Amino acid sequence: MGLLQRARFMLVLTLLLMMSFKGVLQVQAHTGTAGHPDSPLVWEHLNSGYDEAVFRDVGFLNYTHGWTTGFIEQNGPDILIVLHTENGGDTWTEQLEEYDQYVVDLEIVDDQTVWITGKEKLFFTNNSDSDWFISEPASVQASYSLVEFFNQTHGWTATMETLYKTTDGGLTWSAVPGWDFEDDLPRYIEFIDDSRVLAIGWFGIYYSEDLAEAWEQVHDYGGWSLVALDNGKSLAVADNELMYSEDYTTWINLPVPNRAPLPRHTPPYLSDIFFLDDTHGWIVGDQIPIMYTPDGGNTWYEQSVSEEVTGRLMSVDFTNQTHGWAVGSEGIILRTTQGNLLECRLWMGITDPVFLIIVSSIGVIVIVGLGYYRRRKT
Repeated sequence: MGLLQRARFMLVLTLLLMMSFKGVLQVQAHTGTAGHPDSPLVWEHLNSGYDEAVFRDVGFLNYTHGWTTGFIEQNGPDILIVLHTENGGDTWTEQLEEYDQYVVDLEIVDDQTVWITGKEKLFFTNNSDSDWFISEPASVQASYSLVEFFNQTHGWTATMETLYKTTDGGLTWSAVPGWDFEDDLPRYIEFIDDSRVLAIGWFGIYYSEDLAEAWEQVHDYGGWSLVALDNGKSLAVADNELMYSEDYTTWINLPVPNRAPLPRHTPPYLSDIFFLDDTHGWIVGDQIPIMYTPDGGNTWYEQSVSEEVTGRLMSVDFTNQTHGWAVGSEGIILRTTQGNLLECRLWMGITDPVFLIIVSSIGVIVIVGLGYYRRRKT
């Protein structure tokens, strides 16, 4: 076979391989129904009545009763708002409005008690109604970044560098001396059991074995939110990171699920991660608004939302495998009754073959190699 014939053969073979590879990509990227014009959306866009609001957190007791909290940005001081629904989100009632306030966290302790963070104070209700009260853990001019309760009496909150604890349901608070990290706001606390606790800040992930008294830093990369599963695994998210541990103390960074096996031009901006049990979990954020895993994070699927949703989602909550809510900027409140539906499968690293092709100076296309990207199985 002459040079020209070999060149033609290689060209035809290359085109066939590229067509096959393109087909693989299309099958991989479009498994399911997300985005199909004839398919109903998994998540419906609810009318909050607060299009200018940034909703930071959402929580539900059951199918019907839930809260979302956020703030309204304006030229002057921000306005903190708390909305409540008794019909699953069909309608919302404002329970609290505070000027010159900022909120990032909501904690539902039981069917009567709800706490939220604020600037220089915490707000709470103990009758699940419109009567809200103020708690001031410390005389500091700082915002509180989290409020988490282990039970009705034992809870924690945090400012820029100090962790506070209550053992009487928030009547009194005291600083936790075992937290001495110079971190920019501990953002979330996750109780593994009666003694072990995980926390995430902006600069790291932290671990305690004595119910949040003494702490050690176990990862030097922090973020927004984390979950601890009963099988010993845990996951955390940052703006552009998905982190994973098999023993709560040794952490690695995983590839963030993506629509295609190509590098992103901008960070994915992940905001929150929520797991209902060891297998069913969701991540919300910006580029891909909602991702779902049915197998503990081994595979992830994009779930469809309205094209009207252009802002960043900040928080997600589920009461079972099907009923969930998500909130975010631009007054976004979403709801689903089919939260375990599999749509477009996402890439966790590249698993399909990649062909490296070089065009020489004489126009001959040469296949240099064939490689595979690995998908980590969590």
